[in-house]
Amino acid sequence: MGHVRHHPKRQRLGGHGKHRCLCNYELALTDALNLTLGGRYTVDEKSADVFKGNYLGLYSPEFADRYDGEPAVATPYAILTDYSNSDEWGQFSPKVGFNYQLDEDTMVYASYSSGFKSGGFDMRGDASVMPETEDGYDPETADTYELGVKAELFNNRIRLNAAAFHTNYDDMQVTVQTFSEATQNFSSAVINAGKSEIQGLELEMMASITDRLTSNIVLGYTDTDYLEVIDGGVDVSDQWGAFQYSPAKTALGQLSYNIDAFEGSLVMNGSVSYRSEMQIYAAPSQLDVGSVTLFDAGVTYFSGDDKWQLSLQGKNLTDEEYRNAGYTAFGWITGYYGAPRTVALTGSYNF
Repeated sequence: MGHVRHHPKRQRLGGHGKHRCLCNYELALTDALNLTLGGRYTVDEKSADVFKGNYLGLYSPEFADRYDGEPAVATPYAILTDYSNSDEWGQFSPKVGFNYQLDEDTMVYASYSSGFKSGGFDMRGDASVMPETEDGYDPETADTYELGVKAELFNNRIRLNAAAFHTNYDDMQVTVQTFSEATQNFSSAVINAGKSEIQGLELEMMASITDRLTSNIVLGYTDTDYLEVIDGGVDVSDQWGAFQYSPAKTALGQLSYNIDAFEGSLVMNGSVSYRSEMQIYAAPSQLDVGSVTLFDAGVTYFSGDDKWQLSLQGKNLTDEEYRNAGYTAFGWITGYYGAPRTVALTGSYNF
């Protein structure tokens, strides 16, 4: 009895050329007000040669020359994808920004920028399930607006950075899974989602509490939304949830304490990080993960001559079980989990 082989005989993605023209210009309008202008024009060319098939036989033809003797001839019983294609995209991406120095310790800024992510061809696309994969996917463009402040307070003992942002996406590139009734399997594909937006707040504060004790706090809030997703001529955006791998809330707190010891220095550190619920695919699925909080701590010794160091670090000290990613294929659900509690002792010496 022969063996079934799902074998992508050839998959090649070639870029015939990527051409960029970039320019930036800065102008001091007053002693306190500065203007930044910039722009980039990108031309990207790509070609693809993709074949994917299921083979019945002891070996697939691609690997036949790796074995001694005469291996059994493999015969394709299902050709899933077989095409060659190429395309070219061009985009101008402007940028404009202002920053104003309120005083010697505080600066506020506002900016607008446009981004461009080239189109392409999905090497994993299954044309038997989604024939449109042979046409490739279009470029993704994004327009981002940002307001922020940067400040140093209390004789530079506290550094504070805060920003609010809003981004509009057109033809956002996302990975989706489609179920085939014919094969009873899922197939993933990169598609253009239409219109979407993301907005949020970011706050970072670094403080020297004492000459030896320092802290760092980072907070983030993100709100994402698909505004338009056309599937078969119908807008299905209300069936999609948040962006992939985009938790709404994130937080990080760190403390570090430095003392003199053994003619060198000893640095003790601890941190706690938080991530709220997260969606793995563009639409809600069984793979979506809950919130997770992780605790790390460690100590590092630095020699007085700066030639060697020794560090003992513990990660995920509460041994939290959490999933970072996953996929569904052939009726199986596979998850990728974060590392369990780990303790590592490392050292280095500079010659």
